[in-house]
Amino acid sequence: MVRRLLDTFAAVPDPRSAQGRRHPLGAILTLATAAMLAGARTLYDIWQWGRIQEPAVVRALGFTREKTPAVSTLHRVFRALDVDAFEAPLRAAGAANAGQVKGGGLGVSREWGTMLGCAHTVGSQILRRHLLGRHEPVVSLRGDG
Repeated sequence: MVRRLLDTFAAVPDPRSAQGRRHPLGAILTLATAAMLAGARTLYDIWQWGRIQEPAVVRALGFTREKTPAVSTLHRVFRALDVDAFEAPLRAAGAANAGQVKGGGLGVSREWGTMLGCAHTVGSQILRRHLLGRHEPVVSLRGDG
């Protein structure tokens, strides 16, 4: 599942210059998605969730270094991303998988659909809030507002 998400995020153009780029964009986006599925609501929560993960999980998320990015890095990355460029691969992945036969019927597997939906919702809200300069919680996946 994580590999599919990393492959999907590979199509998102990285707005950062190659110089000084420490963490792959796909890994950062996958980290944000996994952390939000685990209940993270802010960039600080995403950072904190990433920092408590075992090295094997960090590698599985697509990182090439031992530590996940700092809050400031997350902020700069999400502020620089283009919302439409971020959403396009997610829409394409959803559309490409919608017609696959799964469990005897048509549709996306529940797990993949949840992951794509979360990535789309979370990423879009993080990006839009950063573009507007707001820093309140981005989304509630817990149903508490």
